[in-house]
Amino acid sequence: MRPFTLWILIPSTIVLIAVAMRDYGRGNRLLFRAVLMIGAIGRSLALPHSQQVHVDPKSKNVRPICAIPGRTTPTKTLPFLGM
Repeated sequence: MRPFTLWILIPSTIVLIAVAMRDYGRGNRLLFRAVLMIGAIGRSLALPHSQQVHVDPKSKNVRPICAIPGRTTPTKTLPFLGM
């Protein structure tokens, strides 16, 4: 998954943003609005899931829920990806 992220996902995202910015400056802004809306919808769907916590009823301790089985804390993420 890491090679996919580094060599395909990030470069294609950069190209998409560059093309959308060019559309904003010279085009009819249709692609720019589509990219903006998809990003806003994706962010709104991902945000509630990234902040889930588990409250232990006995001790009232709060800890984040991680998607990886066996881990109690989330893995480190890159801040510019918004995760």
